[in-house]
Amino acid sequence: MKPEPAAGLSEEARQKWLEMQSEYQITDSQGILLLNLMFEAWDQIEEAKKKLTLEGLIIENESTGYKRAHPATVVLKEARQTFLKSLAMLNLDVEESGPMGRPPGR
Repeated sequence: MKPEPAAGLSEEARQKWLEMQSEYQITDSQGILLLNLMFEAWDQIEEAKKKLTLEGLIIENESTGYKRAHPATVVLKEARQTFLKSLAMLNLDVEESGPMGRPPGR
């Protein structure tokens, strides 16, 4: 049985989920769970970015004039952390690094 993306994902997230699952051949249940979590977070990131684009990073209380960060900034930060953590747990975020120091001949 071929794994399927979670039902609540946006169409764009579903497409990215399918691409990643196919490219990395993620078929184990834990991997599928992480992939679903990762793209749920991706949808939250996209939604928060749209909200912030429309309403701005700072909101002001109309009655007091008090300014504070938009609540969507917290959603964005936490969703990004979840996305990156899921990516790391799938071992997909690590690129082999080159040698430390200056390049030879410099």
